[in-house]
Amino acid sequence: MGPSLTTIGDDASVAQALQLVRAHQIHHLPVLHGSELVGLMCTCDLHDAPPDSPVAQWMSRPAVTLDASATLQDAAQTMRTREVGSVIVTVQGQPRGIVTRGDLLQAEPSTEDLLIHARCECCGLTRHLSTAADGHTFCTYCRDDAGDTQPSLSIPALAPPAHAARRAPHLETLETHPLASLIGEHRLIGQLAEALRCFSVCVECQSTTYDRADLAKFARVFRDLGDCMHHEKEETVLLPLLAHLGFDWEDGPLANVRQDHCQERYLIEVLCHAAERDGAWSNEDRRRVAATARELGEFQCAHLERENTLLFPVVMQRLSENELRLLQGELRTFDIRLDRHMPRAELTALALDLIQRYLPAPLVEGPTSFSVQVELG
Repeated sequence: MGPSLTTIGDDASVAQALQLVRAHQIHHLPVLHGSELVGLMCTCDLHDAPPDSPVAQWMSRPAVTLDASATLQDAAQTMRTREVGSVIVTVQGQPRGIVTRGDLLQAEPSTEDLLIHARCECCGLTRHLSTAADGHTFCTYCRDDAGDTQPSLSIPALAPPAHAARRAPHLETLETHPLASLIGEHRLIGQLAEALRCFSVCVECQSTTYDRADLAKFARVFRDLGDCMHHEKEETVLLPLLAHLGFDWEDGPLANVRQDHCQERYLIEVLCHAAERDGAWSNEDRRRVAATARELGEFQCAHLERENTLLFPVVMQRLSENELRLLQGELRTFDIRLDRHMPRAELTALALDLIQRYLPAPLVEGPTSFSVQVELG
């Protein structure tokens, strides 16, 4: 189980729960009534939950518990018998941690013999699973499409760490790369950041009819595509997985990425506020807008460079082929889920329009400074 446990009161709202799971990069919250454990809330239970509704309305009850002295086989047997994907670990009757199906498969792959339906048949995800009456198992994200989706991906059990081949698989094209979706977004956001820097020069030097409208477009794309989609994917999928596999959460690449994201969110918020202000821009207004746009563009470029040269190569070097395949499945699942709620195509078209307008000759593959230093075959 993890080193610490985050809980929530049964009178808390769904909005408060979602803020908590995002802040701690977790998916499960034991629910307490006072000091008594009364249930377990999983993020997959909250997809259609009104933000102001109480957590108690959406939690699973009773919570399935297991004493800390139990074995991994005990945990797997309990999950199989009770048909759950996680158990709360207790010490002298008090909740102290959580063990999930994914944790068991990582720590002891042989438990998959007990956890028969341990992976989504579409994407390989080991969380948020349910088994239909026909015996097929899907995660909550693929479940809506299960009627139109035939199981197309069979993911083998993870090899024990001592026997895992710690090298990147041979990859023929970028499309088959485990980090393809992140790399593609880096290329687009990198060009957009360069375009924003050019926009800052235009704003500072001359007044055009495009200034205010284009500032609002830049702010929207960086907020919705850059932060809500790209950053959220890294913080929900990539970083927690790396932490689970032993990367230091509080120091090194993971901490640096999280700190960069916080700074970018601040700069994006300042840009959004500038775009929302009414009235004609004074010379001082233009100077401030140009300075904010330039700072965000330069900071975004530097952040992408750090991820491309420091984080992504480490991921490819230290994860086994099976772990990379699971990561690829979870990234794909995240995109499928998010595309149901976010207008990715519209945002991408908006970004490309801004790039075309402010970059004289944008490169299809992205600027040289944004080349990703990982083996592509």
